[in-house]
Amino acid sequence: MGITHSQAHNTDPTPQRIKIPPEQRAVFTSKNPFSIRPPAFVTFHDDFEQILGPDPHLTIAYEDRVPFAHDAGVFLPDKDTVLVSSKQFVPDGKYEKSVTVSKLTRAGDGSWRRDNIPTLAVMTTGGTNYQGGMLFCTQGDYRDPGGLVLMEAEKPFRTRPLLNNFNGRRFNSLANLALHSDGSIWFTDPIYGYDQGTRPKPELPNAVYRYDPDNGGDVRVVADGFGRPNGICFSPDERIVFITDTDQIHGDGSVDKTRAATIYASDVLVDRSTTWLVNRRVFAAPDFGVPWAIECDTAGNLYAACGDGVNIWNTRGMLLGKILIPDGAASFCFGRPGELFLLNDKKFWLLKLAKHVRSAVLDRAGLQVDEIDGADGGPDANVYGDGSRQTGGIGHGRGAGGGAMEGESDEDSLFGS
Repeated sequence: MGITHSQAHNTDPTPQRIKIPPEQRAVFTSKNPFSIRPPAFVTFHDDFEQILGPDPHLTIAYEDRVPFAHDAGVFLPDKDTVLVSSKQFVPDGKYEKSVTVSKLTRAGDGSWRRDNIPTLAVMTTGGTNYQGGMLFCTQGDYRDPGGLVLMEAEKPFRTRPLLNNFNGRRFNSLANLALHSDGSIWFTDPIYGYDQGTRPKPELPNAVYRYDPDNGGDVRVVADGFGRPNGICFSPDERIVFITDTDQIHGDGSVDKTRAATIYASDVLVDRSTTWLVNRRVFAAPDFGVPWAIECDTAGNLYAACGDGVNIWNTRGMLLGKILIPDGAASFCFGRPGELFLLNDKKFWLLKLAKHVRSAVLDRAGLQVDEIDGADGGPDANVYGDGSRQTGGIGHGRGAGGGAMEGESDEDSLFGS
């Protein structure tokens, strides 16, 4: 099942480090700043240099002939492992499209190993850490309705459906999700599966939902009016939710550049224990491709996987800079402090940034780790910010380990015994 791989390497040229003056951005000249050959670090604002740090480093940590790294991107700090899902493809010896889930594990010498994870989850897309395990969106197919699926972080990687319908109607094809500290799960549901010919005719509009498993399983639409809602994340203080509309690219491969490729921001309003989204506005619009996946760092900067790589905006929606890689980024996730993993289908990139760059998601969940001084990598080199070594997980009403709390039976925990 396992596939070993040699030391992380970089078969591409050393990334250029380029700064674009404002006057070159405003008026086209013979030196077009928008035609830079990747890989490259492109600075549009001085603050981007603080994110890059003095010595940014970009390597291909793992690559394969199959498109194994397209979505999900779930970093498990205590295991120094990243879970990824593939794009839809027809594996050798098969006749139908499928999606594979892989576990990429870093060894102490910096090399990476990929293992395929057998799973009953159908057409896995976005994912995140959840109660000591993982929570994935699944598109489903003609037989399986898809929805939210829990997966264990250890063998045998058992799965359990958490939600697969909206008041009796099948979801379209869930894309991405974000967790709120109140325990609710927010997710996007575009019609990409129908576009791709793997899902039946939609029964619901393109929409964004909020599911509250701790409040009677309440599920409701919190935002609609999108062409293809896709990426979603919260600001570090959770007062703003960002949602992308990738309507410019459809699942059948067609592209209409007059349609949305936009990141929207909405304020999260809590009124009498009810959560609403208000004041929706355009936050940013990438100039190349669409913003597939988004996430914030602890400073509130917003990162987006786009057609040319990862684009980064500050809290005011100003483009700070770009990390350009060949063929762009399908998704990404944060790793250890100062690390970003870029998913590029057949390539899994490791980007080293300034050490202060940290994931807002991991930080909010108490999963952010630091490296011990003098350690040479590997899982044993990680400790939590408070000096402890515990298995963490995002979740509401449970201990950081995701297991049964005091007074709670094993049967009441994530998967039971």
